[in-house]
Amino acid sequence: QRQAMEFAQAGNPAGRDLILQSAEVRQRVTALRSQELALLRRDVGLVPDNGPIHYRYGLLLYLLGNEEQAVGELEEACRLTPNSPDFALALALLYQKHQRFGDAISQMERVIELRPKDASARQLIADLTRQQFDSGRTSPGPQPPRR
Repeated sequence: QRQAMEFAQAGNPAGRDLILQSAEVRQRVTALRSQELALLRRDVGLVPDNGPIHYRYGLLLYLLGNEEQAVGELEEACRLTPNSPDFALALALLYQKHQRFGDAISQMERVIELRPKDASARQLIADLTRQQFDSGRTSPGPQPPRR
């Protein structure tokens, strides 16, 4: 809104309107995500053994800033759907963000098992190994899901 006021003072009403519209869109997206969160929470309760629902719920939790719970949901998605390289990749990236490099590497090794020709997965393992070495951290092997 500060930018909208600056545009208005500078005689640029179109810029001001664009900023205000952008803020309205962000508010709508936040409201829709909150609604979706409630629906996915319900769905996880109704069908607790459905990996894709846990995956979508975990991604949404991540988008809304609840990363710890997102990790738990993505771990559950991977446990329930072990042959999904996409689920394993999402979890690996979240582990990386939290500097759980050993866990991230384990997930990426799973991605490579499922996609043996995936060069980007191999590159990510190399990057994770370097990050683990640079940080001096050696996280333990895969941990059980936190629920």
